[in-house]
Amino acid sequence: MVTDQTIVIDYEARLVIWHLTEATSQHRQQTPWGVLWRGENLGAGLEVWVEASEPFSLLMTYGPTSYFETITPGRHRFILTILDSGDVA
Repeated sequence: MVTDQTIVIDYEARLVIWHLTEATSQHRQQTPWGVLWRGENLGAGLEVWVEASEPFSLLMTYGPTSYFETITPGRHRFILTILDSGDVA
């Protein structure tokens, strides 16, 4: 298992855990199975891109919310949002 400030890679489980914040760099982050990068803050949420060469599991945390995705080869775009109790009717 490899870890840095924002990314944890579990090679055996083919799992990447990515802790995102507003301050997360937009530089591309290389993993054994592809590349991750933070896009723009779109107002409705934080844009995240994944370009995978092999399948893997991706757990993204953003604020109090966690997102789990099974990534297949190709380019993927996600919009991560944080809802608070005032946003739920």
